[in-house]
Amino acid sequence: MASRKGTAAQSGMFRQLTGGLESVITAIVDVMPSNVHLHTGTLVSNIRYVEGMYAIDVENSGNDACGCQSHSKSIRTASINAENSVEASDSTTDFAIEVLLDKAPAMADHVIIATPPATYTQWFKDDPGFDFLRSMEQSSCAIAIMAFDKSTFDGDLKGSGLLITRKTDTPLTACTILNQKWPQTTPDDKVVLRVFIGKPGNDVVEQYSDEELSELAVEEIQHIMRFSAKPEWVRINRLIHCMPQYNVGHRAGIKAVREHVAANYPNLHLIGTPFDGIGIPDGVKQAKELVQKLVNEK
Repeated sequence: MASRKGTAAQSGMFRQLTGGLESVITAIVDVMPSNVHLHTGTLVSNIRYVEGMYAIDVENSGNDACGCQSHSKSIRTASINAENSVEASDSTTDFAIEVLLDKAPAMADHVIIATPPATYTQWFKDDPGFDFLRSMEQSSCAIAIMAFDKSTFDGDLKGSGLLITRKTDTPLTACTILNQKWPQTTPDDKVVLRVFIGKPGNDVVEQYSDEELSELAVEEIQHIMRFSAKPEWVRINRLIHCMPQYNVGHRAGIKAVREHVAANYPNLHLIGTPFDGIGIPDGVKQAKELVQKLVNEK
């Protein structure tokens, strides 16, 4: 009997978008107002405050990996609307709508920055008020997704996954059992594991090849979950220096940056992973709060 693809009607306490998280970006682009212009495959090489305006130096860099993936210190996407407001983002899409300005900087009176801390190494270069962001520690991580034949899988599948303590002697940090957390996303005859690799101070994500990371992930999760089944395939996705570490003193450092910006940079707004959380819900919350603040100020 042929395997049946899981459906949303199957039981499960977690929910996921049918088209995956990518569908959120697609939907946002589809409903973007006509006065917004998206520049993708581009790089914001510098942001300067000049005579009451923000000069944004932009370069065409092609649609390669995102800034953090390729060790780049700059972002890849900027949007400019009719009110001369610019939003910088560390996300990338395949929607190339306009040809980027190739020489003259874009000028704006309002700027929103929502990028990882490493991007600030290129922006406001002569201002030490941003040094806390530039010096923020960032770790790397990789995600290994592996699929097994359920009929031969010899592990004990309980719950939807597991977390691994920092003290455990392994570079793995967590594992999600996708076919149990989101059963609608996987065929019924498969076991699919999503394994997270990379701890602060451990450089395997940066040093190992995809093949080496795949072997490491399989061997480690086999040991932790106590099974010997071999995966049918393994896929690796890595994020280099993209996970800000909120060390002791983080709140004080961020408070100082925000106070410096408020005193010296009118209409410059900073949100994103360096500030109030690195998860998707944290980013959405920060964006909604900022939008509400701007609306209330009008």
